[in-house]
Amino acid sequence: MSELLNINPDALIADGLEKAFIGYVERCGQLPTACYDKDKVIEIFINQGMSLEDAIEYFEFNVNGSYVGEYSPFYLTKEKTIMSSKKKRTAVIDADMVVWRSSFASEQEIKWDDDIWTLQSDMNEMKSIIDDTIDYIQTTTEADDYVMVFSDKRNFRYDIFPEYKANRKGKRKPLGLKAVMEWCCSKRNGIRKNNLEADDVVGMMCCGRKDRVAVSGDKDFGTLNCEWFNFLKAETSHTTLEEANYNHLAQTLSGDSVDGFSGASGIGPKTALKLLDKHGATWKTVVDAYESKGQNEEEALLNARLSYILRSPKEYNEKEGEVRLWKPEK
Repeated sequence: MSELLNINPDALIADGLEKAFIGYVERCGQLPTACYDKDKVIEIFINQGMSLEDAIEYFEFNVNGSYVGEYSPFYLTKEKTIMSSKKKRTAVIDADMVVWRSSFASEQEIKWDDDIWTLQSDMNEMKSIIDDTIDYIQTTTEADDYVMVFSDKRNFRYDIFPEYKANRKGKRKPLGLKAVMEWCCSKRNGIRKNNLEADDVVGMMCCGRKDRVAVSGDKDFGTLNCEWFNFLKAETSHTTLEEANYNHLAQTLSGDSVDGFSGASGIGPKTALKLLDKHGATWKTVVDAYESKGQNEEEALLNARLSYILRSPKEYNEKEGEVRLWKPEK
């Protein structure tokens, strides 16, 4: 791309489509113009969460249909193959965890004298750790491509429970975290959605999809009906919808101390499983357990909504950044 811009500084570049750039086209009397592979452009949109149909429509109306001057990009359609017949496999990565771990791992203490210590971090080392992690994930999951998903600065859970993750306040963030996140978003297929955590975006992209694998070291991914690769334990699981619903009810009962909501008083993970196995994995079992502890259904519903990870784009209004909150099946 730099070669093109050296020849024609006025050539227009399509933002966010760098992976689809294949070169430039020339003809008599006109300076070179950028050229993108249409199939790869559509694949980029699919990896961002669109269906195939939506990706094609978005391309036709918003990309190819947007003429912005004589140096507007060209989009190449390969003869007889608009899309490859082979379905590609994409690793959808919980990037928050990957980036935090790489940032902390690159920190180094330096002792200047008996009384002075400083902490420094090497951005190149951070990038190298991230790239090595991505390579490992792609190799292990046999993924052809990947997407790094980041949490928004604020998400809808704070609106329904202001104390969400309050126990994390004051904890130090690793050096260079913001900078390396920005690098991932511009250079490593990084995305984020307004008012959502990374978990929610991964869930919407992976649930019910056989061509995508969710990647995270977070136990909460057991509440998603999809293939899940725990890259910290090198374990892969395939969670059915029934198992995902069961796990969600179990977490509603036990809460999540890491995220700052406590569930039903005195009920931990083991007791939650025993209750569901004995009385049935139903909303009634959950409410009965809460009421036996002097709590009510409203508190149970709050915990259920906090612990529920989105599973479908239909649960999210991207334009408004609004979420359709979880409701129990009674």
